[in-house]
Amino acid sequence: MNTRHEFRLIGLRAENPLAFLAALGTLRAAAAAYGRDAVRMRWTIEGDAWSPVLRLEAQAAVDDVG
Repeated sequence: MNTRHEFRLIGLRAENPLAFLAALGTLRAAAAAYGRDAVRMRWTIEGDAWSPVLRLEAQAAVDDVG
């Protein structure tokens, strides 16, 4: 059974170049841990800035990711 879990990375704002790179690093690390096809990232507006949302197509606990 494929279950989706989304994790909002609210501390990583897209307007900060270092935070943007950290979001990409998080995506790459999650892909290495869960498989490239099981991980996606999208961006959503959070207040006045864009923030990443990491989506896993696998069972994962918040402590495993965050």
